[in-house]
Amino acid sequence: MTMHPDLARSPLPRQAQASAAARYAEIPYAQKHTILDYFLSLNPRERCIRFGAGASDGYIYRYLAGVDWRYYCAFARQRNANILALVELVGDSETAWRRPKLAISVIGMRDAELVRAELLQIAFFAANARGAAEVVIAGEPAEDWVQALAAEIGGTFDSATGIAVIPVGDDLGACRPHAGEAPALRCVP
Repeated sequence: MTMHPDLARSPLPRQAQASAAARYAEIPYAQKHTILDYFLSLNPRERCIRFGAGASDGYIYRYLAGVDWRYYCAFARQRNANILALVELVGDSETAWRRPKLAISVIGMRDAELVRAELLQIAFFAANARGAAEVVIAGEPAEDWVQALAAEIGGTFDSATGIAVIPVGDDLGACRPHAGEAPALRCVP
């Protein structure tokens, strides 16, 4: 399948770019403080979902201080300058972009499933563009979408750890929601 030229140039969903109320954007390094502000605004339950454990303010500061920014990218759904939802790809100096971790935080939004699907699509485009072979997602047991995504795309899911390893396919133009279903990422690897 051939990807539409506009999609090849931009990892952001076409309909989301035109939205006046909220938009999707990559968060550049110069604006990393907005990521910190977003993480600090999360309540204890939301921090547990995002970080996999209770995360104090100090933990969040240490997390961001330890990020290798050469192998980090983040995309957010924003309104004005405020982050409403965030997806991150986090590589490291050992693996670079070959197998980044994917972390997503879609908290308290009434269209959370749609936003999650759009952010996942953006993240998979970005991972592909950076040469990733697969992404690793650590999900919380209550987040059954991680296991469903791994099964649907042909990845693996370890139910004991909640970790999914999902291949990044070449046919990202095939990522789309099915008509009549709740929005979810649909990719044919």
